[in-house]
Amino acid sequence: MKTYKQFVVESDEAVSNLYEGLGGLLGGLRRVGQSAGRQWVKKGRPIEIITGAIGANRAWDGFNRPEGPGSYEAKIDYGLGAAAAMPFGGAIQNTLKLGALGIEGMRQWDMYQKYLKKKQEQEEKEKAKNPKD
Repeated sequence: MKTYKQFVVESDEAVSNLYEGLGGLLGGLRRVGQSAGRQWVKKGRPIEIITGAIGANRAWDGFNRPEGPGSYEAKIDYGLGAAAAMPFGGAIQNTLKLGALGIEGMRQWDMYQKYLKKKQEQEEKEKAKNPKD
């Protein structure tokens, strides 16, 4: 059986080891944050980060398709998402990236138009059900 003094010494050592481990983890997180912060101030880098996020979102949409992740539409989502996520570079990369972002913009516009049409139809049905004098 340990004496009280041995217990206190071992507890103090365990606490100091824990703090050393957390200090290393926190220091690593701080360095990652500083690196990410530096990326935002580089010329053109925020645009690449945002377009990369748009591309990753488009690729993720492929996994959530009702037809299944192996469907034709999902494969298109994967391809366009990967093209939009790649960094700006040569002429071919820029063409693919901007083309994918343009297609994504057209898709979003089409979805918005369908939403407006559906909303207008619902309003017309409401007016037909409840005609006001």
